[in-house]
Amino acid sequence: MFYTLLKIQKFFEALYQSFISILRVVFRLHFSAGFRNFKSPVNEIFVLANGPSLRQDLDKYGSKLALCKTMGVNLFVLSEDFILVKPKYYVLLDIVFFMKKTLPRAKDARERMLEAFNKNLSWEMVLFVPAEARNSYFHLQLLALGLPLKFVFFNRTAVEGLRPVRHCMYSRGWGMPPPQNVLIGALMVAIHIGFKKIFILGADHSWHEEIHINKDSSLEITDRHFYDQIGKRLPKHHGETLKRLNMHDFFNELARTFRSHQLVAEFADSKNIEILNASSVSYIDAFKKISLEDLPWDQFLDK
Repeated sequence: MFYTLLKIQKFFEALYQSFISILRVVFRLHFSAGFRNFKSPVNEIFVLANGPSLRQDLDKYGSKLALCKTMGVNLFVLSEDFILVKPKYYVLLDIVFFMKKTLPRAKDARERMLEAFNKNLSWEMVLFVPAEARNSYFHLQLLALGLPLKFVFFNRTAVEGLRPVRHCMYSRGWGMPPPQNVLIGALMVAIHIGFKKIFILGADHSWHEEIHINKDSSLEITDRHFYDQIGKRLPKHHGETLKRLNMHDFFNELARTFRSHQLVAEFADSKNIEILNASSVSYIDAFKKISLEDLPWDQFLDK
């Protein structure tokens, strides 16, 4: 009887989430995303998240990755590896990069990205950004630079609930699993533009190992990436409200992040798309784990 009641409870929770997701889509839908214009002629892509473990993978396999289809995210452009790998695709998801009123460190990162793109981008690249980024300062500044860059705008609206409802809206580009992390957006973009096999690198997702509680009980996280192994201790803020998070908020966001990966995996499976986690270090359990050493690299050349 208990398990029957639990199933009924979960059904009504999913039904409620579906209703809320539909409302979000109705009020936040900007347009149909333009993924169809960027279908890839190859089946495989390597999505490069910025976790610390990406450093060792780039040191060992960077020259091979330079010959494959790759996708960079967030501040990858600030590393020297951007010029080595020359990603064909790039995804920015965090709304703080495009908000007029944002965190000082987000403003600084935005300016450094603009400078790095202007200095280093010499090949054609497709940049996927949220619909909210259209005509933002960042968007207009990049356009003014006259770079070989094509913009594609997508809907980052969080969609949860009943599986048929979710997959219907995902397939149409009306939303995605709650975009708690840029990797979630990158994986959905890779699915939409037609890749059948998606390899993930640098997806450590080990933020819980970097928690610090100060003497005043405030929460800080050591923010480390492959291009900055030491990192900096920073307060954690909500991506849109900019409200500082406490421990409860932080772990709730972690739970939503890992839940979103499960939703991505379910959607990929429904499309017969394989997502493989090749990260040297990773806490993600939604995707099959593999080793880069076992890959038939010659089959992945970007011809």
